[in-house]
Amino acid sequence: QSTGSSGINAEYGGCLGACLQNHVLLSFYFAFMLILLLAEISIGILYAVEKKTIETQIDDAVKAAVGDYSDGTSTTDQAIAAIQTLLECCGYTSSLDYKTGTVTGLPPSCCKGEPTVCIFANAYQDGCKTKINSFLGSQSMLVIIVVCGVVVLELLTMLAACYLRKRELDDVIPEPYTW
Repeated sequence: QSTGSSGINAEYGGCLGACLQNHVLLSFYFAFMLILLLAEISIGILYAVEKKTIETQIDDAVKAAVGDYSDGTSTTDQAIAAIQTLLECCGYTSSLDYKTGTVTGLPPSCCKGEPTVCIFANAYQDGCKTKINSFLGSQSMLVIIVVCGVVVLELLTMLAACYLRKRELDDVIPEPYTW
């Protein structure tokens, strides 16, 4: 929440600096956008370098969530159910993941139409791991295009802030120094 509000304040400062032709606000806006751009690049590099570690941690978390599935009332259970319904999958690797958990039978989200009683014979055969990986793989190009578009827009706003700041400073006519 504080990150979002600081972003809005910086954007407001940039707009205000442009409207009032205030080079201090434009400099602040440029600095904030530069920090934001560097943070985005750092996150991208970190993900590229630590991709396997991040995927392993996500795998462990999802396995634990499926293993801890209870009566479907907790927020974690509801998230698992929503994923299973959306992707038409059951369990992490297969519906057999629920045999070791505390739940008897299968969650209703493991069967088409979410019946009140879902049994292994009627359950989706695919595990959610393969479905999630294929979904993320199919959306990766879209994510790359959107991220590149955002970076280009950030660079354009930074260039605009530099241009406006330079124009404002050029318009200031220095008075000659007199004794």
